[in-house]
Amino acid sequence: RNGVEFKVSSSSGIDLLNPNNANAYLENKIKIFKLIDGNIVEIFNENADLQRDFKIVSPEDSGSEEYFIRIFLNSSILENAITYIEWNDTDTDTIRANFRSGDNYLLITKAWYNNAQIFDADNIPETLPVIIKD
Repeated sequence: RNGVEFKVSSSSGIDLLNPNNANAYLENKIKIFKLIDGNIVEIFNENADLQRDFKIVSPEDSGSEEYFIRIFLNSSILENAITYIEWNDTDTDTIRANFRSGDNYLLITKAWYNNAQIFDADNIPETLPVIIKD
């Protein structure tokens, strides 16, 4: 499967994925939806390791300094596949992604978060992108 990873911070630098911070986005509140054949489908598979196709990764698990989120994206089509992240009842963002596929593989090539590019397979930065949310 293919996904993207990014950090989420306030404009003042507060890690909004760290559950110890006020106003943090909590894993049990976030929902993932995918636009499949014109229908918005909520992702929930009680038998899967990642029931909602995402994981908030802690510094203890990753060795990084901050929390980050890993989201497995809609790959039902190869161009402009849409995944929605519902952070809470009033805040939903959009990730659009392109993929390349072959006989035994599917690779993400580009991804945009609310139309700002956050992933390009031809130019992978050393640090994760940071989404600023206030």
